[in-house]
Amino acid sequence: PTTTKAAPTAPAAPAAPTDFSSTVVDQHNYHRLNHSAGAVSWDSGLASYAQTVASSCHYAHDLTPGGGGYGQNIAAYGASDSSSLDSSTAAAAAITNMWYNDEINNFPYGQDSPTWPDSMTPPGPDWSHASQLIWVGTQKVGCAAVLCPSGTIFGMDTWFTVCNYEPAGNVYPEFASNVKPPLGQKGVSVNI
Repeated sequence: PTTTKAAPTAPAAPAAPTDFSSTVVDQHNYHRLNHSAGAVSWDSGLASYAQTVASSCHYAHDLTPGGGGYGQNIAAYGASDSSSLDSSTAAAAAITNMWYNDEINNFPYGQDSPTWPDSMTPPGPDWSHASQLIWVGTQKVGCAAVLCPSGTIFGMDTWFTVCNYEPAGNVYPEFASNVKPPLGQKGVSVNI
């Protein structure tokens, strides 16, 4: 007798997350998977530190909450309709559109100690947010996104997104073993 086996079917796409922490973790892990990096998990302590920085509405890195020792990405998005976004969408756009899509093609794969973009003359295209996002050694993330009023960052309402990472990425001379080339996963973007 002949037996047939049904062809395997692709798994259904996961349902879109409905809360902030799940959205952040999902956005990170989508890109990390494409670079052979393990999944990160949510860390409420790192998120609390991110909330402190984002709530300041002062657009600058600040690793003082909690005593530092973690990595950090920041992004600002301002538009005439910024207040129509929610914090999950603002964070997803920062993670995927700004940090990953805008930078990933700039990264010099295979180098243990690539030249930092700001130290190039003239400064080179940034890749440091993308490399932190997909850093193999990072295991935890905590983020916050705050709508800052007009005049604090830009001349309009602006979403300030802060993500903290532990262990920190972008460590010299560990880039080659922690930032892997993409596997060819389909690109995505967040509509804002």
